[in-house]
Amino acid sequence: WAIAINPARCADGVEFPGTSSGALSGMAPDPHDVLWGLAVAFGKWYEVWRAQGFPPIRDGWLARAAKLGTRIRARLANEETSGVFEGIDETGALILRESAARVRHIAAGDVFF
Repeated sequence: WAIAINPARCADGVEFPGTSSGALSGMAPDPHDVLWGLAVAFGKWYEVWRAQGFPPIRDGWLARAAKLGTRIRARLANEETSGVFEGIDETGALILRESAARVRHIAAGDVFF
């Protein structure tokens, strides 16, 4: 797993520029507050997972998924592919429709919109 949070600033000269909370709001949040908020959210979803399993996690994720139903690009360990982002399966793998005849389930990779 990897997660990037940009409370103060973000990297320059990258393929897909990002933004930061500081750039959006005019002031960077305290890193401890950011980490605390993230820990609380993870704790909430961890308890949901323990009590109910993965289905409600998947449903919550899909309800908030960006670019669902649009064309995306996935960079994998040894290749790059693209297709329509159809969701995530019951294991959490990304579902990518590469063509009318080929649907691929991708467990790990970098995704670009």
